[in-house]
Amino acid sequence: MKKTDSIISALIAWGIVLFVQNDPFFWDTVQLASKHAHFFYENGLRWSALPVTIDSGHPPALGYYLAVCWTLFGKSLAVSHWAMFPFIWLNLELLWRITVRTAGSRTLALFVFPVFAADPVWFTQHILCSPDVLVFSGFLLVVHGHVSRVSATRMLGVLLLSVSSMRGMMTAAALGTWELWLLAGPLFSFNRAFRTLAAYVPGGILAVVFLYWHWHATGWTGYHPDSPWAAAFQHTDLSGLGRNILVVGWRWLDFGRAGVWLLFALLLWLNRTKLASLYAGNREWALLFLCLLIFLTPSALLYRNLSAHRYFLPVFFSFSLLVIALLTAEPSISVTKKKIAALLLALVLFSGHYWIYPFGISNDWDCTVIHRQFHGLRREAVVWLDETGTDFSETGTAFPVLNSGEMVELDGDKRTFTAYDPDRNRQVLITNVSNDFSQETERRLAEDMELAWEKHAGQLWIKIYRTTTPAGSR
Repeated sequence: MKKTDSIISALIAWGIVLFVQNDPFFWDTVQLASKHAHFFYENGLRWSALPVTIDSGHPPALGYYLAVCWTLFGKSLAVSHWAMFPFIWLNLELLWRITVRTAGSRTLALFVFPVFAADPVWFTQHILCSPDVLVFSGFLLVVHGHVSRVSATRMLGVLLLSVSSMRGMMTAAALGTWELWLLAGPLFSFNRAFRTLAAYVPGGILAVVFLYWHWHATGWTGYHPDSPWAAAFQHTDLSGLGRNILVVGWRWLDFGRAGVWLLFALLLWLNRTKLASLYAGNREWALLFLCLLIFLTPSALLYRNLSAHRYFLPVFFSFSLLVIALLTAEPSISVTKKKIAALLLALVLFSGHYWIYPFGISNDWDCTVIHRQFHGLRREAVVWLDETGTDFSETGTAFPVLNSGEMVELDGDKRTFTAYDPDRNRQVLITNVSNDFSQETERRLAEDMELAWEKHAGQLWIKIYRTTTPAGSR
């Protein structure tokens, strides 16, 4: 690879961080990044088990890393975002290398690369201080280590996956299965299989050590009945399984991903008489997709609420990679048409940022750049509450607004709202960025209370309803 490629990747990563360096923590990153980081920062970087209220069982590596950066450079939003710069740069660099290899030429890669970069799930996670950025870094390191046959790169990737999250551990297991599956066949070599698996040993040991340590320190691993997230880990019944199948299917079409499926269907139709040879020529990427699908899908189907878009980031990417490999290798399509198809697909995926569903239908707001408009709305709502002398504890609301300004903005404001309770709240802050409010809830609020304040920003809004009825009398 040319040095200019690394420089360009660094400049793009620099531009991304510069663009969002003052953005508050948002959605799950409030817990998985800010709250974890605050715990270690306020305890002098001493490693210990997290408080149960913020411990969801994942290795808190990102939180500890941010706490170290805050200790060295000061606690601020800018420091937090610039701490993500090395991972964003790494991901852009590896993504470009894999794209060039898949496209077969640098020229075609220039048209293919936007397909990956425009993906709303991928891009939005990379403008947040998200542990899934680390997961994706580890994933790409393993894939690149595989295609370049560099064991050290593969080993580093597995280590990063093992400390990023439990989903990272599952991704590492899927990648190990993928590599062994590729080795299977008449020419199977025990020596090569041993060398491949050896790269997974340090990360595997690290994962086991963390899980054992966490069990020893807390008495549980993964989750426990008293966890704040216990409801999400409840096993589904038959009807719940059917619902989850539909939800996962929706995830695979949402945010513009329907375009990837349409292109995939077109390529299969063009090769309908030679599907066996088509698979043989793309076995590497087909098996990568299949292994990730097998390892990352069951939890979304068998548990009540473990199907967020970001959970599927590696398998989403592997499917796009397979489709791009099929497109660039298709002899019946001219190079010009391949470029046009890639750009059109990138545009469809980019449009996914604006696939916002009506209020009452859940949106994964951490997978669209539209969520950035919420930051200004929240700040204006806080200003209005301050100007009217409102006690935050009198205002009911829901995730993601419940968190304090200190955890979201790092502004020292430790006031928190109260969880929405229609029988107790004298004031309610409702927003379409929360998936916990329904159209029926808003209708009832409009009937029982007066609209005291309202603000819109693009497709997002916040409303504050207020009543003069004494608390507890309703």
